[in-house]
Amino acid sequence: MKNYTLSQSGGKTTLTIEAGTKAGLVGALLMGVADALGALPKESDAPKPEITGERNFSVKGSDIASTLTKLVETALTFGSYANEAFIEAKLTLVTDGQIDGVFMAIGTGTVKPTLSTVEDIKGPEKNDSGKWVATIILA
Repeated sequence: MKNYTLSQSGGKTTLTIEAGTKAGLVGALLMGVADALGALPKESDAPKPEITGERNFSVKGSDIASTLTKLVETALTFGSYANEAFIEAKLTLVTDGQIDGVFMAIGTGTVKPTLSTVEDIKGPEKNDSGKWVATIILA
């Protein structure tokens, strides 16, 4: 099940993610960013891409929004150096102020990153059904 939506307007990409836990937000965030980069197959029945590498990471922020922002920017930076996108992570720590783990990478081949920063983030906050929701604007 896809737990994110993407929309584009004015050269910016808006990614809305939803998950039952904050850790689940990380997975939705990574899949959404990989999709925004064009690194995922467009066919709905296509198999999940094969993991081609792993990258350790640790990001810290003053709150969950700033920590998720640093996570996205770290993933985009790592990915641009190695022509990779990250579709999931093995998480060892998830708090409002820190996320540690290992990115699971897929090769992007000739896909060139067109996104480099988080322009804005709203949330995360719980919606009426008790799920965590955040909206991230990428530029």
